[in-house]
Amino acid sequence: MRPVVIGDVRYRGRIFHFKERLELCPAYDETGELLCLEYEPMGIHVFAETRKKLMSELAEQICVLWDEYACEDDANLTRAAIQLKKNLLGAIEET
Repeated sequence: MRPVVIGDVRYRGRIFHFKERLELCPAYDETGELLCLEYEPMGIHVFAETRKKLMSELAEQICVLWDEYACEDDANLTRAAIQLKKNLLGAIEET
């Protein structure tokens, strides 16, 4: 299966630019019905029936992760969430 290469992600008028392209390999779940993408350092875990839907889910999740972690004050985050925030800020910028 072709890898997913992530450079710029667009979601509802917003653009998230990956400082270095991220290449993820989709895989089927245990049922063989859903495509999945996972990348733990950034908290990415999405699944969908088709590759097109998978890309849509990925864009939405990146936006949610950005808003919930990268834009949040450290005082409101756990230690693990702060690390996730650092990983997101180190890899992505919203343009």
